[in-house]
Amino acid sequence: MKKKIICFGEVLWDMLPEGKVLGGAPLNVLYHAIQQGLEGNMITAIGKDELGTQIKKRCEELGLSIDLVQEYENFQTGIAAVSLDENGSASYELVKPVAYDNILEENAQQQYLQECDVFVFGSLANRDEATRNTLIKLLDKQKVKTDCTIVFDINLRAPHYHMDVISELMSYANIVKLNDDELVEVAAHLDLSGEPNELMLGLINKFSLDAMVCTRGANGAIYVDKNQEAEIPGKKIVLVDTVGSGDAFLAAFISSYLQQDPIDIILKKANELGAFVASNRGAIVSY
Repeated sequence: MKKKIICFGEVLWDMLPEGKVLGGAPLNVLYHAIQQGLEGNMITAIGKDELGTQIKKRCEELGLSIDLVQEYENFQTGIAAVSLDENGSASYELVKPVAYDNILEENAQQQYLQECDVFVFGSLANRDEATRNTLIKLLDKQKVKTDCTIVFDINLRAPHYHMDVISELMSYANIVKLNDDELVEVAAHLDLSGEPNELMLGLINKFSLDAMVCTRGANGAIYVDKNQEAEIPGKKIVLVDTVGSGDAFLAAFISSYLQQDPIDIILKKANELGAFVASNRGAIVSY
């Protein structure tokens, strides 16, 4: 039987220099998790506008369920203007408010949540109190499920976050994934210092996490839990852009983690997929 994943948060159009592509970190994770053999759904919201209609059509083309996608007349569909520097690294300018800032709890979500093996949420959609309140309600219910792994995917997009909120959300997670810059910022907020593995262990102890994983771009990734540490070097690629590469990494990590693979295998699979996406345009890449 396939493992089941629920992703919570933003869905939007990434407005790249050459045109728009479907995006939003939770959606990217869901797409790649399904390619890795999981079943899944996403709790999100779009506007009843042309961009929202196009999202539904694109999701159907990709085989992604829209059962839990909420639609609003009075909020537009999310968009992000994406800029790429000379190295292909992406920066984002995000519109606010949009539909995913107002995700509500609905009865239709409950059966999916009861059956899921992993619940993934990010930080961006928590910039608004309405969506954050909904997420906290869902996390309170998921936290008591011992058979559900809660994964917090930290994506710090200035000015759309507050470190106190990030800290609160970490307390709900079993696993936290972030990148090396985010690790430094989160640790500094909590007055932690040291090498990356020391910072990660400090956060694990502070928030009673099972594990943390930190992506480091061309330098690979680090995994830490209370019993072991592991590191994998970066993979040499011709970088096209970094859009969605961390999301792909996380999807492969989750899939392999749920299969209870050894940590070196988990990191290898995650690193391979992240590098593959970074060597292609956009986050949603055909396999």
